[in-house]
Amino acid sequence: MARKTNSTNTELLRQEFLRADMVLKDRIDGLIRQFDETNPQFVMSYKNARKITGAGVQGSGGTPPAPTTPRSSGRRCVHASLQRRPDN
Repeated sequence: MARKTNSTNTELLRQEFLRADMVLKDRIDGLIRQFDETNPQFVMSYKNARKITGAGVQGSGGTPPAPTTPRSSGRRCVHASLQRRPDN
């Protein structure tokens, strides 16, 4: 049952990201164009903020960095495990 719930949640999350991308690309990006001539610095800052770098998406050709320990020691975690807390 947990796998089905996880895959359903993953699909819902994917759909929400697609909707957010649509809003940015189809609406907000279009609104920003009106400032091209009057406020080019604002437009450039907006475009730079919209660039996504190092997202660690599969197939991007790169490997996302390994997480560091909670103490931020800079050492990479080799093994980690998650434990589910019991429902109260």
